[in-house]
Amino acid sequence: ANTITALKPNTAVQKAPRGMQHPNGDVLDMANTFKNAGGKHIQIYVPDYYALWFYEFTGTDYYLDILRMQAEECIKAGIAEDAVWVLYNEPNENWVGEYHDDQGNKVSGWNSLYWFWKDMVEELREVYRENGITAPPKTAGLNLAVYNEGVMRDYMTFCKNHDCLPDIISWHDLSTWQYNIFDREYNHYRSLEKSLGIEPREIVI
Repeated sequence: ANTITALKPNTAVQKAPRGMQHPNGDVLDMANTFKNAGGKHIQIYVPDYYALWFYEFTGTDYYLDILRMQAEECIKAGIAEDAVWVLYNEPNENWVGEYHDDQGNKVSGWNSLYWFWKDMVEELREVYRENGITAPPKTAGLNLAVYNEGVMRDYMTFCKNHDCLPDIISWHDLSTWQYNIFDREYNHYRSLEKSLGIEPREIVI
């Protein structure tokens, strides 16, 4: 018997394929059990490929290679349409470092994360197309450690303008003070959707 069926699971958060961040919980090992229990979304933390916390980021080119490998593994396992790609986990403005926009101009800070987000979404779409997956890949973001109104506003504005909106909105509330202001965070995010003309997204905390 599947012991988690009674919980009526919706979302699981799992280590990425071949990841080294945790000793267990690889999405390739648990996906079928979760799906058979009625689970809907399997969030895959892409940077959990790295062994250390905070992640020993090794550059954007290598990270795109990691992302492609993980997507191909999930496609082979038959879970491409169940996967929700969490491209960043608790990022800060310096995580990517200097990057470039679509004209080759240098960008930095949060702007570098936004432009790299776009390139990662496009990489996922390409991998899915190459492997005959007609459904577009699903993403979740921005997965901040602490909800930041300005960052979320800029991120959602960027994503709408560049056709790379996340399907699921995620951030972390890990402390009591964050729980106490969740209603403010929630209302701010929903107001962003309305002001930008974005269809309401599922929120996963």
